[in-house]
Amino acid sequence: MQHCPACQHEQTSGNFCENCGTPFSEQQSVNEIHKQREQIAATATTTDQSQVKADSAAQRYINEFTTILKDPTVTMKRTDQQFLLGLTTLVLFALLFALGTYFWLNSAYKEYLDSWGYHIDSLPFFEITARSFVGNALLLGAGLLATVIPLALTQKKVNAVTIMAQYGLLAVPLVIVGIVSMLAGLSGGETFPIIMLTAPILLFISVIPILIITHHLTKQNGQYVYASFFSIVLVSLMTYFLIDHYFLSFLEYIDRF
Repeated sequence: MQHCPACQHEQTSGNFCENCGTPFSEQQSVNEIHKQREQIAATATTTDQSQVKADSAAQRYINEFTTILKDPTVTMKRTDQQFLLGLTTLVLFALLFALGTYFWLNSAYKEYLDSWGYHIDSLPFFEITARSFVGNALLLGAGLLATVIPLALTQKKVNAVTIMAQYGLLAVPLVIVGIVSMLAGLSGGETFPIIMLTAPILLFISVIPILIITHHLTKQNGQYVYASFFSIVLVSLMTYFLIDHYFLSFLEYIDRF
């Protein structure tokens, strides 16, 4: 960019100012070229640094994922520094089961209508997958609340972010199960896909809170027993509420097709 020394007009190129006609010196043009090159180099450097950070974050997650898959107990040593890693795992968990749900519903729906001589296109992918993802996220949120609330009532100081990180990272083994569930949804059938798409997430939100509560409250006499019972009650009530107010409407939505 060239700047006119007389009227401060800016233009991209030329030997004279387009506004007042003042001639640009050769040295000024050379300086502007050098400045443009420096700006381009700075932009490229920033892009490279961003790419390096993204690659580093991905590699860090893969390493953490592999470590926990080998030994899930190390999760209990994780702190709020691993919060984003835990959140990423929960998102993967919910997404894989949402994809598996869509594939199974689509396969079952087409198979049912084909048996009656109807040939239809696939069910809407985005709408069903998004609704299933939200439902899974709500169930995982219910399990998280059933972990944090009992701990908050029995401990004076609870780092909720650390609990959320541990809760999320304990889903690592079930991400693998989620991949199997997605493949089960693609394979069609009835009993096996239904079990693979519902049992893991229900077991997770029921068992994981108890594991975390027991780990944090074992040294506090019998507090972890009552906190675990309270967690079961909480997650049961929240699951019933979600089934009654969300998942039934989700089934009604699918039934419209």
